[in-house]
Amino acid sequence: MIKPNPNQNLVVGSMSHEQELNNYKQRIANILESFTDAFFEVSGDWTILYWNKEAERLLDMPRETAVGQNLWQLYPEAVGLKFYTEYHRAIKMNTAVRFEEYYPPKDVWLEVSAFPDGNGLSIYFRNITERVSHLQAIEKQNSKLKEIAWIQAHKVRGPLSNIMGLASLLNDQNLDIAQIKEIAIRMKISAQDLDCVIKQIIEKG
Repeated sequence: MIKPNPNQNLVVGSMSHEQELNNYKQRIANILESFTDAFFEVSGDWTILYWNKEAERLLDMPRETAVGQNLWQLYPEAVGLKFYTEYHRAIKMNTAVRFEEYYPPKDVWLEVSAFPDGNGLSIYFRNITERVSHLQAIEKQNSKLKEIAWIQAHKVRGPLSNIMGLASLLNDQNLDIAQIKEIAIRMKISAQDLDCVIKQIIEKG
């Protein structure tokens, strides 16, 4: 008669627990891979632990190359930027951080959120280059409009006031021909000045 192995249930239970753990890890991985945001995770010593497919695409860095590497050795250009200071602040203060920063090597603006978990950081980021470019274009246009408004308020007023003042002199019935010619010459000069200002406004627009 074969005696039951008292350790058999323990082995089966252990395998079941391990399978559940693996299933859980796979579910987490599936969730992270489904993010539209890029995501990566680092340990307390800045070793990259996880790197999702959107991070691969956005930074053009394969997961196999990134995972296991020190973040700052992999991206030394980021050390002098907000990425470095804000990630360290998140770890030191144990607080979530959110910021926007330009990353020159990829010519991209990134919106970043980083969350400490006691052992490292979970970092989410997305490409906001198009949004930033749009805002910069608006700011540039606003700057042009302000400059045009200043030109209209200051440079136009001078020659226009001269023309109006000279025109009022023509109402004087006692002017002789020489005086009228002098006024006409001055009006022409002021008109030319005004024309230059108008052309400048058109070019600015």
